[in-house]
Amino acid sequence: MAVELKYSISEAANAKSINFRELTGPYDVTDNPGGWGAPNEELVDAITATIIMSSPSGVTYPSYDVFALGFPKQDAFVTKEIKASDIDAALTIFEDGFWNVTYTVTTSVTTYTQTKTFFFYSNIKKQVCDLIAALRLSDCTCDSEKVLRACQMHSYLMALGYAVGLGDTVSANELYATLQNLIDCSIC
Repeated sequence: MAVELKYSISEAANAKSINFRELTGPYDVTDNPGGWGAPNEELVDAITATIIMSSPSGVTYPSYDVFALGFPKQDAFVTKEIKASDIDAALTIFEDGFWNVTYTVTTSVTTYTQTKTFFFYSNIKKQVCDLIAALRLSDCTCDSEKVLRACQMHSYLMALGYAVGLGDTVSANELYATLQNLIDCSIC
């Protein structure tokens, strides 16, 4: 069997960075037949490792060298932060929406590639949290309609998190659009 790359990416709360984690791990005949090590290629045979990210708006950024960060690794507990500006000097934040990320490892013999899609939503999460934080609940001077709207937005935000976690792309898109609409209406 050949090596099967596994990895995860999570976004930072400020949308300015992501956390990359290699999950391929060591070969095990039963639990991880696609891992590094005999009879598959050895981890030390890796000579390059990169990620290429494509944004929700369709921009594909140049490859980013994760080999320089020490990837691939057998230790699945190692996470490295990658700033948006590391991916591209003009990129300041990771926009909300579906990002395609291609992780490629080249050895002296083969090139392994795995593409995954990740949904980022830190920007809209911050907007909802800011609206909730702006409510003046302690002195009872807040508008009850605003409180209801904030609770509704929080519920949609939680549902968005569940949809993303379950890989339900249709619901994630619908919930994101609904949230954006609620935020736009609350600001006007």
